Amino acid sequence: MVSKLKISQAGTADISTISKIQKKAWLATYPNLGTGVTRADILKKDFTGLEPTRYQNMADDNWRYFLAQKDNQTIGYAAAKKEADQGIIKLVHVLPQFQNQGVGSVLLEQVLKWLVGKRIVLQVVRANFGTIAFYQKFGFSPIGPGRPIKVAGKEIATLKMVIPNT
Repeated sequence: MVSKLKISQAGTADISTISKIQKKAWLATYPNLGTGVTRADILKKDFTGLEPTRYQNMADDNWRYFLAQKDNQTIGYAAAKKEADQGIIKLVHVLPQFQNQGVGSVLLEQVLKWLVGKRIVLQVVRANFGTIAFYQKFGFSPIGPGRPIKVAGKEIATLKMVIPNT
């Protein structure tokens, strides 16, 4: 499966696809974490509301969105930002039917290459043990609580993870 993947940098024409992937990934993940977030909560969320920010991010050289495509279908993406003192991985999402097939790993490897030389941080939902283990395979270590995120008005605890300078 992984050998058939094409990784490329996303452009503004990909923003609506990115929003759709995020929604599908959230539907497959959040209702199953025991955080109180339901499928109905996610279905109510306007994922297109994030699109103006994504347009701004893509115009900034310090941001990158990478796409994973198979057979001309976008099946995942990752977003990251470079700051002066660190790199921040914002999101890695893969369509549910392509999860656990190496797609996220290939996307994360691309992001890590782009952020090379920096201390790299990310946040993950504290109850998302599978994703925490995924990041640990790449050398990330938990360093404490992250900023809580709100999903459907519900505050969700996060964990901050880091890789020292790569």
